[in-house]
Amino acid sequence: MGPPLITVPLINSIVFASYEFSKRQLGVVSDDEFTFKQSMISGMFAGLVNSFVLSPIELVKCRLQIQKESKTNAYYKGSFDCVRKIVLEEGLRNGLFKGMMSTIIREVPCYAG
Repeated sequence: MGPPLITVPLINSIVFASYEFSKRQLGVVSDDEFTFKQSMISGMFAGLVNSFVLSPIELVKCRLQIQKESKTNAYYKGSFDCVRKIVLEEGLRNGLFKGMMSTIIREVPCYAG
């Protein structure tokens, strides 16, 4: 339960911060002036920023979930071991961020909505 307790608040803070950042960049001063279009754009931006953090987290989660071996014989011994092995064997860009485009395609419209 440790990794979700760490990652969920991190993801939520990134989403809220990037949403508010986008609102400021769009010139929103008060919520009374905040249009539907500005809300969608801010949501899309939050989804895009979120993808850069969420994609590696999702990859590690999926790799750990598909292991069929017992815990003592498993290739990945935990979340941090999984991250370490992915980076060492596949590299940062091609390994840890594998599936990034799929995450962006999912997150951007989701947060726009």
